[in-house]
Amino acid sequence: MKDKNLKVLLIDPCFDQNGVSNPAIPLSIGLIGSYLVTQLPEVEIKIMKLASEIIKYLEHEKPDVIGITNYLWNTNLGNRISRFAREKNPDLLLVFGGPEITPNTLDKKAFGKKYLHADLLVEHEGEAAFTKIIEAYLDVERDRKKLRDHIEELGNCFYIDSSGEFVKGPELPRIKDLDIIPSPYFTGMFDDFLADNRFQPLIQTNRGCPYSCTFCHEGSSYFSKIDYHSKNYIKQELDYIVNRVDPSVGLQIVDSNFGMYSEDVRTARYLRHLQDTKNWPMSIESNTGKSQLPRIMEVAELLNGALMINNSTQSMNDNVLKIIKRKNLKNLMEYVKTIKMVQQPEFILPLPGETKDSFITGLNKMLDTGTLIRLQVHPTLLLNNTEMYNQETVEDYHLRTFYRQHSNLMGNLAGKFVCETERIVVSTSSMSKEDVLDCRVYSLVLDTLLRAQPLLEIFRYLDSNGIKKSVFMLKILDTILEYPVIRECLENYKKALVEENFETEEEVIHFMEKQADYYISGEKGGNNLKFSMQLWIEHYDVMIDLVFNTLKSLFSQKDQNINQEIQALEHYLYYMYYD
Repeated sequence: MKDKNLKVLLIDPCFDQNGVSNPAIPLSIGLIGSYLVTQLPEVEIKIMKLASEIIKYLEHEKPDVIGITNYLWNTNLGNRISRFAREKNPDLLLVFGGPEITPNTLDKKAFGKKYLHADLLVEHEGEAAFTKIIEAYLDVERDRKKLRDHIEELGNCFYIDSSGEFVKGPELPRIKDLDIIPSPYFTGMFDDFLADNRFQPLIQTNRGCPYSCTFCHEGSSYFSKIDYHSKNYIKQELDYIVNRVDPSVGLQIVDSNFGMYSEDVRTARYLRHLQDTKNWPMSIESNTGKSQLPRIMEVAELLNGALMINNSTQSMNDNVLKIIKRKNLKNLMEYVKTIKMVQQPEFILPLPGETKDSFITGLNKMLDTGTLIRLQVHPTLLLNNTEMYNQETVEDYHLRTFYRQHSNLMGNLAGKFVCETERIVVSTSSMSKEDVLDCRVYSLVLDTLLRAQPLLEIFRYLDSNGIKKSVFMLKILDTILEYPVIRECLENYKKALVEENFETEEEVIHFMEKQADYYISGEKGGNNLKFSMQLWIEHYDVMIDLVFNTLKSLFSQKDQNINQEIQALEHYLYYMYYD
């Protein structure tokens, strides 16, 4: 047969020099591989993830085709591996796909420089598109240069020609019946990953998102319809996983809005059955939906505390939500107040139209809804394949951006330094960079005092006295800089946020190559977790003083009963957390 002995390597690479940087089983390339073998059963598929193992493999083997999936966290890593592979095998067919791949990027020059060596690039769904590529590749007798001549016969594909122009083919319709894509678990493609406790299984029960958020690549009309796997498909996939995975390993559900649909209740019931009978999964990571909160609550309750509700609020300002084409529930606050489990509402800073006052007011509104709130604040990223990353939005809202390293993801691979980067918004027409940093400091203080609920008793005490948590937190913010060691920590935090920001990606990589050891060791860089732990652990005594001095200032000093209660609470918390 014409496809016999064709070796296809599919990779979703991650760093592994200092632990596995992305310990998720590579579901996306597994689905592409399992669909491919249903159409071309003689093709030999190999799936890999760890960068060092991929390089070792390429030093000894010569695959005919490499398919690489690109995300924010492995774009440059995949690029380095692809160039190394091409050095080893000049005839290699090289195909990129994933959310970072689009012919509509704002910076075509930078994108072209990065991907000019690729034979084809795939936008949107990859199963049918990649299969068409392989079929055409075989038809042209494995001549990768001739393959481009058939771009109009392919789908979801484009390439960059020698002059830097983007040449695009037609768009394929999305796959409606997801069950026609065999589970890569059933085919045994993931057995080695399931046997390795470093990796966490992923499942996807549906595809698509009904929202049009301008900051997300699924905000385009291409993804607006929701398609589902059948009940039997999901059940069989979970059964396959549970019989091979260690019970200590959790599960990721990569739906865009898990818990929002009636089908999710059905999935949750079966997961609860597995929890009760197999003791798995006891932790579940997923993006819960933006509406249908009663149903999401039902799903979370069924899952017995394994799933945290992360209300992706993004902003509490109606004008901001309108700009970013996002709708939150009109009665969101009322639902949030009824939830009796830990919630982790997510905000993005700074969004177009947001101000310092509106952002802090929004955080405080959410903070005052209930005791079981942990607020998570993400930087605004300009991502490929999103509406926000276009010239009109950038100019209209004066989005000032910089490149910086992404999540300390860096290392040396095949003799080259590799560092992942991201493009962040540092100011807008309505928020100066100083305003943004002030909001980040407030977010850090909230994170310090809400993470793991170390001050639960104080918040309950405030509730019992009719004092809003936001009043307490704003009072802390007013006085926190009066404590020198805390002020120094917060200044170091702001310094860490800005010192690695550069105009170009090349500048970031050059800087990080020189500073890599400091970042890997934690001496430089860091995020909310690093500095919130520093505040709560290294400066514990001072933080306790700050907290209780603030608490006392909210009450009359003449009330002896109050003074005694606060003193007793201070002794209790001091010794509770001291060790």
